[in-house]
Amino acid sequence: MRNLSIGCTATVLAMLYAGAVAAQEHQDSEGTHEMHRNHLALFLGGTSKVSASELPTTAFTIGADYERRLGEFFGIGLAVDAAIGEHDRDFLVLLPVFAHPVGGWKLLVAPGVEVGKEVVDEGDVGAESEGETSGTEGFFALRLGMDYAFDFGRFSIAPGLYFDIIGQSRNAWVYGLVFGYGF
Repeated sequence: MRNLSIGCTATVLAMLYAGAVAAQEHQDSEGTHEMHRNHLALFLGGTSKVSASELPTTAFTIGADYERRLGEFFGIGLAVDAAIGEHDRDFLVLLPVFAHPVGGWKLLVAPGVEVGKEVVDEGDVGAESEGETSGTEGFFALRLGMDYAFDFGRFSIAPGLYFDIIGQSRNAWVYGLVFGYGF
């Protein structure tokens, strides 16, 4: 599982680098990155949890976010993510602050809350049925991350890489593609 996490992280970093090089060439020939005051996005990717006390796990992740630009360089918003794994389901609600330093680059810092539910396996004693959930817990979360948007008119596609600090002992790498619409 650890090799899968390392491989996924390396792939996303390579995509970000290749995207930055291609975007720089595109920006040099086309002008500047187009700014929209509002941006809605759908995120599809993975979450690889890293913890000192547990084995690393990777889960499918789907999310959505809204950003309201406050000017050329900064924005605020709301983001929600759901990481759906074999043994747990984690939901994050975040209040991101976005920075747009140059071109299609977007950096974010997002405090929020993670609520997790453990999925009960069929073999667990006392479980009525497989897929039943138990043990809801809430934790403070902080997401740090970046992505690079390739614009196609009002639409965009962005590979993204984020690091979540959850509670005092759990962390996670979140990576994938962001499909956006600016208006």
